[in-house]
Amino acid sequence: MNQIKSHIVYVGDRRVHYRRAGTGPAVVMLHLSPSWAKSLDGYTAAFAVHSTAIALDTPGYGLSDLLDIENPNIGDFADALRDTLDTLEIEQCALFGSHTGATIAVEFALRYPARCSVAIFDGYPGFTPAQRADYLAHHFGAYVPRADGGHLLETWHKMRSVFLFSPPFTVSKANRADRAPLPPDRTQDVVLPRLMAGTGYMHAYRGVFEYDGLSRLKDLEVPTCFAARRGDSLMQALDRLGDLPARCWMERLPRSETETAQRYSTIIREHAPATDAPATTGPTTPTTPGLTYRFVSIGETQVMVRLAGQGEGTPLVVVPHLPGSGSTWEALLPGLSLGRAVYVIDLPGNGDSDDMTGPLSVAGFVHDLGAVMDALDLPPVALLGHGSGASVATAFVAARAHRVARLILRAPMCLSDHDRNTVGPRYAKPIVPAADASHLVGLWFALRGEQLFWPWYDELVETIRDTEPDLDPAVLTDRAVAILKHYKNYEPVYRAMFADDLRARLKTIGIPTLVCSTERDVFHSFSSDAAALVPCAKYAVLPDDAALSAAVSGFLSA
Repeated sequence: MNQIKSHIVYVGDRRVHYRRAGTGPAVVMLHLSPSWAKSLDGYTAAFAVHSTAIALDTPGYGLSDLLDIENPNIGDFADALRDTLDTLEIEQCALFGSHTGATIAVEFALRYPARCSVAIFDGYPGFTPAQRADYLAHHFGAYVPRADGGHLLETWHKMRSVFLFSPPFTVSKANRADRAPLPPDRTQDVVLPRLMAGTGYMHAYRGVFEYDGLSRLKDLEVPTCFAARRGDSLMQALDRLGDLPARCWMERLPRSETETAQRYSTIIREHAPATDAPATTGPTTPTTPGLTYRFVSIGETQVMVRLAGQGEGTPLVVVPHLPGSGSTWEALLPGLSLGRAVYVIDLPGNGDSDDMTGPLSVAGFVHDLGAVMDALDLPPVALLGHGSGASVATAFVAARAHRVARLILRAPMCLSDHDRNTVGPRYAKPIVPAADASHLVGLWFALRGEQLFWPWYDELVETIRDTEPDLDPAVLTDRAVAILKHYKNYEPVYRAMFADDLRARLKTIGIPTLVCSTERDVFHSFSSDAAALVPCAKYAVLPDDAALSAAVSGFLSA
């Protein structure tokens, strides 16, 4: 079986994420916008039977960086694809583009025909000038995070509209789509990469409708299949393509993605590149030192590690609050990484890592943390755990004390048995995608509530938190997106963390320890109790996140 693996390659300083499986001639795939490479996993698996299948995140989507161009056009994206293929040492490939990805693909085929053995377009945006103008005028409203979470609802229903009407912004019987909306869990899969793209979602998407995708076709030299599946909103676009060059053709295919993938696989084999794709995965670090993304394999599980800094200082390993992601720590890394390497780890089942293969538990996270540190070949480290990440950090010290020189606990979940038993069962409800997006409303309400009350679900005068709340909609959105990457684990992870008896373990810590928090930290009010339980712990209340770097540096240098 060809397992699909994620990779990060650096094209100069530009980060590119891609999914890869199989061996043989290269098939390079471009997703529709605003989506990411994971949306093509079905095709990646099918093509990998006979080929090296590589699905790229378009710049600005998924885990790929934006292009360093203020208003890029489709030609800029085609050239960026060329640079990526150069970096991966792929001289020629079969090229697959879905919807808006097909626009980048066709421009690449026009500019670099010798590098394409065949092009396949699963839905081609063959829009007239009037249609393109209509999309540009009505489809690209500003994406602004709002205090009430309305931007999440708007995004959800806008993505559902794509399956109801064509174009999605014109509601009428005449333009009802020949398909039903996706089930809520599939809709959530579609919405996630759109939310990940944030305010940059128009980076490539808008360029598609600024591109004259019909007049350019007459110059195609590459064998090209223009196809669409039944129910595809772009099936009608095939009628607008006109007379195609001699080596181009059209196909109308069944609704089934599986059957369509088989047909595309046949076309690829009939027009396969002459040579196999090289095994290289390209440079794993940027040209200019800075924040680096890296996937580390522990068995069959891939774990996302963010790395910053270098130097002689004791390496610092950060375990973020769970459920969540290391993405929320990126702004802190420049200060934390002065004179030392810092590793921020998305433990399995969280952030950009794969799911855990076993039950979600503190013991399981400790095992995986050790496996990642072993894979990175780290010497004894300073270990920083935030929130529930502090529970994992202390359990790791208990199990592998020789691997940790110093311990930093930021706002640990140092709850009494009463709090664990009464608050725990009500703290996190399962996130179950609903057609009306009520699951997004519930998550947003919980994240806001955490800043206002303890516990967040009891809105009483007695439960008001006496702190300056952090209700910046952009910050809350980052937290929500981090959770939604593994939304099924939201309730199970919290259940495991509330079940853990951190207080008993704190008394056994025998290494230098700093306990700190800011007033905005959700579990700030329990930090002083934690410091009192740890033998000889230092305790600090920090004015803000920016003060963390100085506090950590001072503690590690003492």
